[in-house]
Amino acid sequence: MIEKKEILKVARMSKFHLPEDRIEEFGEQLNRIVKILDKLGAVDTTGIDPLYNPLGTKNIFREDVVEECNCKEELIKSSPYNDGDTIVVPKVVG
Repeated sequence: MIEKKEILKVARMSKFHLPEDRIEEFGEQLNRIVKILDKLGAVDTTGIDPLYNPLGTKNIFREDVVEECNCKEELIKSSPYNDGDTIVVPKVVG
């Protein structure tokens, strides 16, 4: 059973506001997740190669070739958020 202090630590680290009346419910959910992970950890995977991509696709590499592109205006116009001269994006860093 995950202790209350650990639940609060997980909530704090994930910047998740956890109301006092939901701590027990959240703890039960975390315990169910841990049990599932324990079951997965018990599976014998000896001799099985790791699966990095379930689709079996591979990177297709090509030579980097510099090409001229005079399409700045077209790209800016295709963006839903622009100021006429540049593409406007939301602020990422506070």
